[in-house]
Amino acid sequence: MTWWDAYIAAWNSHDPESLANCYLPEGIHIGASGVKREGRAALIDYARGFAERFSSDHHAVTISFVEDGERFASEWEWRGTFDGDNPRWGPANGRAWDIRGASLGTLEDGRIREIRDYWDTHRFYAQIEFVPR
Repeated sequence: MTWWDAYIAAWNSHDPESLANCYLPEGIHIGASGVKREGRAALIDYARGFAERFSSDHHAVTISFVEDGERFASEWEWRGTFDGDNPRWGPANGRAWDIRGASLGTLEDGRIREIRDYWDTHRFYAQIEFVPR
């Protein structure tokens, strides 16, 4: 199992501690919205909030992955149900969603130093029936 496979498995386990272990202690995650989460506590909070305020049944699958030294890139597909009340997107409505996205980042000693996620927010919004204001 590669470190990337372990990262996806940690997301799919819904275990915030396991996910945080994939990062350096000062690791950084920058989501598609541009929000930066830095350090173990912030990463654990993000993962916990993802399940509570977004989707309790989310599951990711890797489409492709490349690594060159300290740099990596992956395309993935994520599926779930919008079953968590979210302050940005509104109350849970049980709508299924599936999105394709990509992650780019850097590694150090086999752990994530920084990762940036990009995904189609318009497709997601249409699937959960959210209208941005």
